[in-house]
This record gives sequence, C-alpha cells and structure tokens, in this order.
Amino acid sequence: MKLTIFLCFLLAGQSSSFLFSGLGELAGNVIEGAGQLVGETVNTAGQILGGTANLAGQVLGGTVNAAGQLTGGVLHAAGDVIQGTANLAGGVANLAGGVVNTALCVTTLGILGSCKGRPGGGLSPLPIQCKALADVYIVLDASSSIGASNYKKQLAFLANMAASFIHGDNDARFAEIYFSDKAQKHFDFSTYPDLASLLTAILSTPYPGGSTATDTALDAINNFDLFSAKFGGRAKAGDVIIVVTDGKSNNPSATERAAARLRAKGVTIFAIGVGQTFLGLNIFGNRNHELLKLASSPDYVFLANDYDTLENVLYQLVQRTCRATGGKEIIPGQPEETEYPEPGCTAVVDFLLVVDSSGSIGPKNYLKLLDFLQQLVSHFKVGTQDVLFGCVIFSNVAQKYFDLKDNTNIRSLKLAIQAMGYLNSTTKTNEALDLITSAGMFRPEAGARTRAKKMVAVITDGLSDNPALTKISATNLKKQGVEIIAVGIGKAEDAELRAIASDSSSVFKTSNFDALKSIVDDVTNKACS
Repeated sequence: MKLTIFLCFLLAGQSSSFLFSGLGELAGNVIEGAGQLVGETVNTAGQILGGTANLAGQVLGGTVNAAGQLTGGVLHAAGDVIQGTANLAGGVANLAGGVVNTALCVTTLGILGSCKGRPGGGLSPLPIQCKALADVYIVLDASSSIGASNYKKQLAFLANMAASFIHGDNDARFAEIYFSDKAQKHFDFSTYPDLASLLTAILSTPYPGGSTATDTALDAINNFDLFSAKFGGRAKAGDVIIVVTDGKSNNPSATERAAARLRAKGVTIFAIGVGQTFLGLNIFGNRNHELLKLASSPDYVFLANDYDTLENVLYQLVQRTCRATGGKEIIPGQPEETEYPEPGCTAVVDFLLVVDSSGSIGPKNYLKLLDFLQQLVSHFKVGTQDVLFGCVIFSNVAQKYFDLKDNTNIRSLKLAIQAMGYLNSTTKTNEALDLITSAGMFRPEAGARTRAKKMVAVITDGLSDNPALTKISATNLKKQGVEIIAVGIGKAEDAELRAIASDSSSVFKTSNFDALKSIVDDVTNKACS
C-alpha cells in the first residue's frame, strides 16, 4: 500500500534555523581552490563570515542570489578540515564529502550566514538525516493571518525540514502547493532534482495572503492525482504531504472530507499546529479538533506555541515521518553501529527531563546544559525494557520536545538532546510541569509503561515566574505518584527547588554550568535507587 504522509504545520513564531549540526564560528574560514560564482572564477581566498559572502572581492550581503559552486577546495572551519564540495545556492549551503562540525545557517530571511552565538545542535540537517524512498508534498498556508515576517520564518523551517532528508531518485523527493483563498501548485516532484535548487525554491515560495482554504489544496492533490508519475511521483515511494497553516480552515468539514479521501488512498497525514489557536489543545481529550480529524493518528499531530518554538518539533517530525515511510535514520559521516560505554543504571524508569531554556542561561551555558544532559542519559541503560526518556523544554512557553517512545536507544536519545533548540525568554516552570499531564506524557500512548517508576527531573538556573503556581504544579504531579528531582544552577532558589522536589535528598545544586558534570553520578544514583 502506498503511504502518503500529510504534515500539517500551523504556525506562528520565530526563528533562525541551522543548516548544519553543531555550533560553529566561521570567522576566518578559508575556502582554497578554484570555483565559480555567478560566472566568475575564484582563484583567491574567500570568506563566509557573519552572514556575508565575500568571493573574489564581491560582497553579496549575506545572500547568494545565483547558483554557484566552490569545487575541490578545503574548508577550514573552527579547526575542522572538510574535504569536498561546497554548493551555494539561494542562501543555502550544502557541504559534501566530509563531516561538518561547524554550522552554517539559513536564517528566517533565507540568508546564508554564520551560526556564531547560536545555541543548540542545529536544525538542518539535523544530527540525523532520514534515508527513505518518499515523495513528500508540502501543503503550505499562505493566508494573511501569518504575516510576511512569519511567513519567511515558516519557509526557513520547511527548507530545514527538507534538508533533513537524503534527497535523490532513490531517496526523498519534494513537491509543494500553497493556499490562501485558492490553491496554487508551486513545483512538482520532478522539478528540482537536486537539494540546493529545492531549498531555494522553498525559500522563494510566493505569499499571496488571503483566507485559509485548506480543503482546496487537499482536493487539488486528490483530483489532479499529483502523486502520479505525470508529476514525478514514484509508485514504490511512500507519499508524504506537508500541510502548513496557522489556524482553523475556512470550511473544517470540507477539509475533513478532503483529508479522508486522501487517507482512503493510503495517505498518512501529519498535522502541526502553531500559534494561539492551538494553545492548550489536549490531543488526548479533544478528538473533535480539526487537527485530529486531519491527521491519521494523534501521534502525527505536533504543536508549537509560536514561531519561536516551531524549530523544536523538527526532530520529532523528521523522526516520525522517517519511520512512517519505512525509512532509516542515519548520521552523516558516522557508522550506523556505534559502541557506547556500558551504562551503570539498569532500572525500569519512565524519566521526563524538564529543561529550562530561559534567557538568563545564555547560548554558551545552554550548550553546557545540553552536554550535561547527554552525560546524564549515558549513565542509564536506555530501552523499552529499561529506562525511557521524554523531554519538555520551557521558557515563556512550555513545549513537549519528545515522548518516551521516540528515542528507545542511547544513540537516538543523545542526538535528540543535541538538536534541542533554545527559547531564550522567561521562566514559566509551572507550565512545563502542567504540560506533562495535559499532553499525556505519562500515558501509554506516549510510551509510558505500567510497571515503570515515574520520574521527572527539573533543571533550572533561576526562580520561576510564578513560584506559587510552580509549587502547585509540582504537588499535582507528586499526588499522581511521580517522583521529582530538582537540579538548580547558579541563582536557582533553594526554597523553590525544595518545593519542586519530592524530598530534600532529591535536590541538587551547582554554582555554575561548568560544575554540572560533578553531579551526574549523584543524580543518576538518585533516579536509579
């Protein structure tokens, strides 16, 4: 049976998106060798620095507006030497032939630039890439309610999503249709055979504005058979459609019927809702919501509060899409089988990490926090018969990052943590704790197991926005039999940490982020006891 996946993104928010995993400084990056850019030969050193490409003395202001190649060169980036080819096209960079340990970014404006100072592991490609025979259709909301600035951010997110798949005749291909008052096809599966031109096309998707006629786009795919060979579709490929919208459609019943017709043909639909329309949506408690009627399963519904948090659904989206199409998650440049040290803890625990992502942490310290989390999980035997981890990140909003069932081995888990984005705002700890219940993160649907001990670790660097509500939220979880560990860094308030934790022995404090490594064993022993 053909598998078609609809990814419905409903957006409102942020954010600059990484094209390569890892945080990097590109100051002094030198590209040596011959190449071409906009028809000019480059025989001298060029630099990509802070979003500006200076090639053969030509300043492009951060954007490469025409396809070009820098071939056969050696790229020295943050001390790493990468042999291979660098293709620059429309603000998109693709480095082949080596492992990239630095970061280039496609920003919300589609500009190629340095990721200097950005936290997190990067968005695209993710630490993983999906290798799957899949035809992916992006169905993109271009209505007026999104706004021009957010629309550009939306396009950057989608470009990053597409770059997280291996692209080619025997791998993934993409097509796109956008809609407002009516639907307009942008390109077919066969239009852009290479990744660079595909990403350029996504970033240049027109923005007509108007209403939200989601059903017209779904019906167009069905009525004109846009997955057929005529439009570049492949009979053996899993069909994937991505619908992006920022709110309720003009005609929900028509949208529901259009989606049902596609599902009847083997289409699997993913829905991603972002923005005020979807805040507080309990996907387990509101089966009549349009997203749930659109998607093939509650597992295929993703929510982001705004564009600032949209990037944090990318890892889970790519991961679940890849698995739904029968694909495989790989790490570019790394063997599929990697040996990890034997873990010390082999208990049966459902363990949720609740991670502070507030502005007081700062980008450099946030990376240290992610390093701590990777060290911590490495001390546990991860698996369906042992310890499973889920994650919530919080700042001015709380967002589920992944469920217990999503990363059932240490390799996948550490990669997910590495890719975690940074929200960089206030500290609504209570909302993160409440989200555990409202999103059903300890329910069987999320991967929780009846026989497993339920644990939460809250990691924070300061006082929450509302300590009284935080105490209530923690108490509610403890009444459900959840054990809570509180990890405080720096100015975290001792009294609030004690109020959050199950008991005084479950409170751990460090003076700074560098000292987090000193408590890894203590936190492990507490969770494993």
